[in-house]
Order: sequence, then structure tokens, then C-alpha cells
Amino acid sequence: MVPTFTDDCIQHSLLLIEKTKVSPDSYIFRFELPSEEHVPGLKPHQHVKLHAKIDGEPVFRKMTPITDDDTAGYMDLLIKIYQQTPEYPDGGLFTRWLDTVEVGEDVLISGPIHKVCYEGEGVFSGRKVSHLKGRKFKNIILIAGGTGITPMYQIITHSLKYDKDDINIWLLFANRTTKDVLLKEELDKLAAENPRFHVWYTVSTPDDTWNYSVGYITKEMISTHLPSPSEDTITLVIGPLGMKKFAVYPALKELGYPDKLVI
Repeated sequence: MVPTFTDDCIQHSLLLIEKTKVSPDSYIFRFELPSEEHVPGLKPHQHVKLHAKIDGEPVFRKMTPITDDDTAGYMDLLIKIYQQTPEYPDGGLFTRWLDTVEVGEDVLISGPIHKVCYEGEGVFSGRKVSHLKGRKFKNIILIAGGTGITPMYQIITHSLKYDKDDINIWLLFANRTTKDVLLKEELDKLAAENPRFHVWYTVSTPDDTWNYSVGYITKEMISTHLPSPSEDTITLVIGPLGMKKFAVYPALKELGYPDKLVI
């Protein structure tokens, strides 16, 4: 197989070949790679960068594929479109532009981009984890909000496919509504089939069928559904700044999770 993204200075013009709606405001964008032999060439948790010129200005956003590196010929990106609202009159400038891209049109994409990537067998690498010096962790806690699930999904699927049975993963996934819970069917299936993967959800606004937590992430939620802090446990947090700053990080600190093991 031939890796596509080997130098983040090189922009590849990739054809949008499919666009599938998966929630009221989220889509899977499928981009064709240069040939049937090409794979993205990314490690789990690495990103690509999508480029555009909007109102004459260059703009880019980092995205994480949900297809793994065994998938040849195409790459899927799960993207939430942030439309204009009274609260956010500009919406998401880049995603609103991306929503106008039609199947059959090209988008410039570069990569790989990463501060942290998963090497497998409980080992992480990258600038943000250089202090860990390749330590192996038996327990991986993933706390995600919204589209922060996409890099987490890469870690989950890679670990369940390739890691030994002594690596366990816990996911706590927060969203606004039940309709916003992306990849839930896939996550539930992975949890049902793999005893070393555990998933729990919380939403701010549930519907009548919701059987999980309600509200923002709390220390009680963490202590109930995630393993206790230990030197064998690493925690990765990806999501909105407010979620991280005002809910997750204070709760983890109060529960005794070491700062050096929270990424």
C-alpha cells in the first residue's frame, strides 16, 4: 500500500466522491485517494488539514479520518456543519464552506498533523507526550465531546484490532442531544463484541428513550464509569474548550488523576 500523506507541506487535490448525512447537521465526506493502492498513511489520532480560500483569504481546519489505514482508495471524514444561528451569527466559517462543496469537486488536503499519536500496545508519541518517553499504559481513558470523537474512534478501532488483550479502553462521550451522538451504533457494536472496550454517554437534553447520564460531565460520572487513577492509566480529553476547562479537567484533578497523565 502507498501512503498518501507523508509531508504536511504538500497539498493533495482530492475528489469528493460521496457525502452521507448521519445526523441533522453531520456528514461523512468520502474523498478519493490518488489510486486504489493508496491509503491515508496516518497513525491513530493523526489529523489531516483541509484548505480553502474564503472571501479571498486562505483558511484551513484540522480533521481526523474515521477510516483506518487498512482502507485503500478512499478516506472518510466525519464533519459537523455549524450553520448560522442567532447565538453564532457567522456559524462555522469553514464547515459552511465545506457544505457547499459538491460531489465531483476537489478539496486541497495535507498531512499528517499531530501533537499526539497512538503507536499501539498502550504507547503514545508526539510533542504533548514527550515526557512519557514511550511508556506503556494498560488502561486508556478517552473523554470526548461532540466531534472530538473522531480521533478517539481511531484509537479505539486500532487498539481493538491490533493490541494484545491487556490493553483496556474506556470512553466517556458527551453531547448536547441524543441526535448529536455520532458513531453511536458503531461504538455500541464494538463494546458488545469486545470486553476490553467500555463506553458511556451523557447528553444535556435527552429524549424519552435515553438510558445513560444527563448533563455535563461530573466527577461522579467519572468515578462511576471510568477506572480510578493509576500509573498504568492515561487519559485523553478532546472536546469544546468549555467542557474541558470547566468540567473535565477540574473533575479529574479533584479525583486525583495526575496532570502528567492527562493529555
